[in-house]
Amino acid sequence: MNLSKLILGLLIFGCAQAIAAGKGGHDTNVLDLKWPFINFSILLGFLIFKLKKPVKEMFDKNAVVVKETYDYAEGKNKEAEIKLKMYKDKLQNFSATTRKIKGEAEREVRQFEESKVKESGNMVKRLERDAASKIMYEKKLMINNLNHEFLDAVIGQVKTTIGADKTAQEKATKNLLSEI
Repeated sequence: MNLSKLILGLLIFGCAQAIAAGKGGHDTNVLDLKWPFINFSILLGFLIFKLKKPVKEMFDKNAVVVKETYDYAEGKNKEAEIKLKMYKDKLQNFSATTRKIKGEAEREVRQFEESKVKESGNMVKRLERDAASKIMYEKKLMINNLNHEFLDAVIGQVKTTIGADKTAQEKATKNLLSEI
């Protein structure tokens, strides 16, 4: 189809050239163009015969290259659309994931604070019990020491009193013998 348009255009161009080349003052006749038309037709036929195959091969190669390029671009477009969708999904999930992680972190912080408050309360109670029992132990120890010191002082006082007085010695000896 394109070839026939090319031939028609060349014929019209040739006719216009022939008319313009006419000699001034003479009447032109279409038959004057018969031999140039025949020459042109022969040349055009020869060119078409010789160039048809290489031109067809060139256009076929170009068609294959264009098709491959189009297929490659189409594949890359699909990959890009898939990646775009994936990144959009990740971006949408990113905010939800961020909220989820923040919520979990806040919950863990609250649980940690609560456990530390309970642990601290238990520690304070245990320390109070330990301190109270230690105070009681030290109090008993001090009372026992005071009792021993008081008893030692009384015994020492009695020894000095009995050792100084003979009648007291005799009385103490009788009391001890009576108990045995």
